[in-house]
Amino acid sequence: MKQIRFLFLLFPIAIYAQPKAPNALKELVNASFTYAPKMAELETQSAMAAAKTDYMSSYLMPSINAFGTYNYLYPIGQVQFPTGPGQTLNINFQPNNNVNLGLNASYLLLDFGRARAVINKSKEELKTSKLNIDQAKSQIATQVAGIYFSMASLQQSISIEDSLLLILEENLDVTQKRVSRGDALQMDVMNLHSTIDLEKNRKSELQAAFNKQKILLEYVSGKSPASLELSFTVDEQQELMSLLQQAELQNPDFAVAKSRLEASRLEAKQLEKSFLPTLSINAGTGFRNGYQPDIYEMKYNYAVGFSLNAPLYQGGRSRIQKRINGSALHLNELAIDQIQKATRRDLMTAQSDLLSAKERLSNAEQMVENAKEAVRVGEVRYANGTATHTDLMNAISNLQRVHLNVVNYTYQVCIARTELARLSGQNWW
Repeated sequence: MKQIRFLFLLFPIAIYAQPKAPNALKELVNASFTYAPKMAELETQSAMAAAKTDYMSSYLMPSINAFGTYNYLYPIGQVQFPTGPGQTLNINFQPNNNVNLGLNASYLLLDFGRARAVINKSKEELKTSKLNIDQAKSQIATQVAGIYFSMASLQQSISIEDSLLLILEENLDVTQKRVSRGDALQMDVMNLHSTIDLEKNRKSELQAAFNKQKILLEYVSGKSPASLELSFTVDEQQELMSLLQQAELQNPDFAVAKSRLEASRLEAKQLEKSFLPTLSINAGTGFRNGYQPDIYEMKYNYAVGFSLNAPLYQGGRSRIQKRINGSALHLNELAIDQIQKATRRDLMTAQSDLLSAKERLSNAEQMVENAKEAVRVGEVRYANGTATHTDLMNAISNLQRVHLNVVNYTYQVCIARTELARLSGQNWW
């Protein structure tokens, strides 16, 4: 019975032992970045956006094409010329077999920024796709942290149950000996058996919950944690406005929304230039037949010229596209405003949750000392016969509940700090 007041000391709860996240958690988070299917999908989309940008940039480069054509024509234009008495000569104006081989080249000389506007919009979309990856990393890191801390709290709760079962088994042996001496009742033994069975069932429930979280973690990250620590620290001294300003600069949700807004603005500039003319230079060279006087001879030829394209009427498509773009621009502005309000709300909630959890944790830690003292006094009184077995078991059960509360409140502190880190855009991994 003397071991009762020492067993629970085997499971300390360290909140401030780590200045950041536990190393095991960081390893899991980084593993999830390469394992999660969502990340592979976003990286593929980013690669597609990069290829699209390169494709759009190619419009500023010269275009060179090789060509070759063959046509058989019949009938063909011809005329008969007399060459002597009763003699004529058929002169063909073109051959039956027409062959044309060569190269064509064109280069955009002037488009008043139309191509550049398209390229800028494509680059902004590429930026958005990369920011989507950062946003997904933040979400996955928070998800993995939630699972990790849940497993850590469950593991410590199972350890507390193990220590309690050890105490109960020891108490059962002592009580059975006291019954044989006539110092205790058989009812005490029966009550202990019932209590042990209840605690075993509670441990089984905790173990089942732990196993489920482990399966979920392996699904997200592809691996199990090397160790489990219930600790996570962030800077808690910042005011709400400071955190909100930090979130607007670092939170990927803000960055994605701002990038989408900028893409809408660039699209508006692109639409403004869509009705402007374009001026290109065209050149071609090669060999073909059909030239007089020998229409069958392949002759070298070349051509140089300019082309001007000025859209005059397109059924009002530009006007409709501008109206659609104006709506998209307004929606993106509303999205930023919504993120600002939601982030402010969530920061206030996380700060409130953290303050409440820390206060309850502090109270629970003070209660641990009182509960330990109650168990110590109960041991002495029970040994001296001035307290009943029920009194002692109530003290032990109360100590167990207090330790479980410490674990639970520590878990809540870690979750609140993780949420603060996510909202403020801190890459703690």
